[in-house]
Amino acid sequence: SLLAGPADGGVYGPLLAVMLILGLCAFVLDAFEMTFVVVPVLIPPLLMRVPDATWVAVLTLLILQTSFLVPPFGYAVLMLRNRLGRSLDGGRFVRALLPYLLAQFAVLIVVLAFPSLLWHDRATLAAPATRVLSDKEVGELLRRQTEQEDPGRATEPRRQE
Repeated sequence: SLLAGPADGGVYGPLLAVMLILGLCAFVLDAFEMTFVVVPVLIPPLLMRVPDATWVAVLTLLILQTSFLVPPFGYAVLMLRNRLGRSLDGGRFVRALLPYLLAQFAVLIVVLAFPSLLWHDRATLAAPATRVLSDKEVGELLRRQTEQEDPGRATEPRRQE
């Protein structure tokens, strides 16, 4: 089961618990407070259980980014309140934020469901697969190279001892 502990092969249980705690903190703390207070407490133990630190970092950053938008204390919300100079209608404001929050949530779900999207194999994309040469093939290649550089040299490459 994915929700089982790491000994059973599951990492989603601890990961979802930490991400839920971070998400709840986003309602009352801004991203800076979370970065300096909550993340150092929650993320190191999680990294002991989840083998992919990049995946955990991206998920954490997505939640921190969401905390900028989440009322009532999101940084963007506070800046808008200060700019308008008056109180905001809460329901209207949440409806205006809803598309952005849904998009952020969709990205979070996709990254959570498909962690392989964060990685690509540059070697596979850049060049065709190569095979390992045998000692005999390496010796032959060295002999040919030596002959091309200096045809008068000995045909056998020297062995280092």
